[in-house]
Amino acid sequence: MPGKSYRANVFFSLHKAMRASAVRCGLRLPSWGEYCRAVYGWLREFSKDVDRLEALDPELCAAYLNDLPNNGLVKLAENPRGFSGSYELAYNGSRKVFLEVFNTPAVRREASEYLVRLYESRCGGDPTLFLRETAEGALLAMEELKLREPREVFGKLVKDSKTREERFTLWAALLIYAQSLQLPLSDAPGVRDDCAPNVYMASKGKIQELYSLESRCRGAKRIVLVNYAGTSFIAGRSVTNEVESEWGRFFYNLLWGGTEVDIVLTDPQSAAAADAVRYKMRPRTIRESCAIDEIIPQNLAVLRDLAVRFPESRIRCFLTDVALPCAYFKNEFEDESRSNIKVDLYLPAFSGYDPRTGVLELAEECDNDQRQSFLVFRGRQPELYRTFSRNIERILENSRPVDL
Repeated sequence: MPGKSYRANVFFSLHKAMRASAVRCGLRLPSWGEYCRAVYGWLREFSKDVDRLEALDPELCAAYLNDLPNNGLVKLAENPRGFSGSYELAYNGSRKVFLEVFNTPAVRREASEYLVRLYESRCGGDPTLFLRETAEGALLAMEELKLREPREVFGKLVKDSKTREERFTLWAALLIYAQSLQLPLSDAPGVRDDCAPNVYMASKGKIQELYSLESRCRGAKRIVLVNYAGTSFIAGRSVTNEVESEWGRFFYNLLWGGTEVDIVLTDPQSAAAADAVRYKMRPRTIRESCAIDEIIPQNLAVLRDLAVRFPESRIRCFLTDVALPCAYFKNEFEDESRSNIKVDLYLPAFSGYDPRTGVLELAEECDNDQRQSFLVFRGRQPELYRTFSRNIERILENSRPVDL
């Protein structure tokens, strides 16, 4: 029909087919107005608008309803009764404001329960013929409008809808699509009994309480650390009062076991480091003598000092320009079932520091609390371990070695 918007044309074409089926199957709704008011009676905003206009002027209400094929369900103005004796639609600038409805399971369920009551009160009996004709008519209209993707989606739903409940839900989905042009969305994923959690996730601080550095690493033949700065394990108290630096003692013990240690830090001159400084490195406190942008260089300096003090150590350092999404701490053992990887997610933080105290203004955004962590064990989660381990090695391969 000339003069219609695309949205109104889809609304009209689909409802022309579905209304014809309703009439043939005994759902007596002789006027467009009566038909629209009946099949969208579950849409509260629409019903509220209609009741409001009907209370003001029943004739204007009938005109509004019978004009719906040219408009779709358009919201009425706050004062719907115009000065010229006609109803007024709501506009946003030059565009009509359509009543929005989402094609979600909850909305379809509400609509289908209403449609069951509507059909039973008007027709009774077996609704199979009516529902089949309604759906097939809508599919034909979609084909004529060249709505390829909706035709495929609803065509599959027609084939899959076997029960009475499923067919009424399909009718509801078609009504919602005709108004909103939204294809039906599936249920949100729920908790499945056959998908038990395969890791325990908690804050970085909590995970480190449960699994100490020594318990994760003691006796490892190789350690790989990939992170922005490694402050918790390297510079420690020279940067912040928040952590005790375990790395010195631990590093000393590693000497005698001959553990190979590869450390990847963020290149302090890279864009990744700039992002880390702005959003990713937030110890709870920071010393006045060490600004955020000096944390990575400070850790590099500590590593060089340790390498000098412990010349027999098997430590190597690398720099990456990758904006790391997480930190890795991998420990490899002769007994491969003991091999493990700690993963710390780098969630962005926006808090600054109190210049007088050096304390983070929003305590909950500190690294130990905001970063969420989990452990993956090769013996318990082999697929996850394999994926993370492969990623760690690829980062290492594509990093630049640093002379210590």
